[in-house]
Amino acid sequence: MPPVISLTAPTSAAPLDAGSTINVNWVASDNVAVTAIDLSSSVDSGASWQTITSGLSDTSSYAWVVPDTLTSALLIRVIAHDAAGYTAVATSTQPLVIERANIVPFTQSTPYPLTDNANVPINSPALQWQSGDADGDALTYQILLGTDPNPSLFATTSNNYIALGALLYSTKYYWQVVVSDGKASASGPVWTFTTESQPPAPQLVDTDGDGIPDEWEIANLGT
Repeated sequence: MPPVISLTAPTSAAPLDAGSTINVNWVASDNVAVTAIDLSSSVDSGASWQTITSGLSDTSSYAWVVPDTLTSALLIRVIAHDAAGYTAVATSTQPLVIERANIVPFTQSTPYPLTDNANVPINSPALQWQSGDADGDALTYQILLGTDPNPSLFATTSNNYIALGALLYSTKYYWQVVVSDGKASASGPVWTFTTESQPPAPQLVDTDGDGIPDEWEIANLGT
């Protein structure tokens, strides 16, 4: 009697990353024993086949490096042999996809305000930075901000800038940007800036010594 074999993985419709290592799994049986397993792959829906390995013992699994060939027509085939010379074949039930492995977004650079910058205005300053993605994926940014060297989440945006609102005088702020392309993320360095000092209170002038500031008298009395 010929052996019986089925291919159990990969069978998912999820794309495979070129150059990644995956497990090819199968289940084989025979009335006596399975003596060898051959594995092969096709990137053209079975028009041609490339050997992955042959003469493998029936280990039920093999670690395979996905070829660097982008396709939506990948098939995997497993062949079981027995001592009587019989064979059984199992092939992917649906084509699989090989895609380029995702590239992590670029780490952020060129901060504004410049790191360690001082005298930053407290009224609605904006943070800006540069980033990018080699795959052209849409990016989102988590902005971490605070007066602690380990800043906490302040906001999430799809822009490479964000307005802060009013800040405190003479305060050192720490900020960091975490960029994501939806598949991977990268954390930039922690940058710092210090806000401006509080300006001195205006000096009131009372020329005639009546206890009423000249500014008020001019504005309200015309004298």
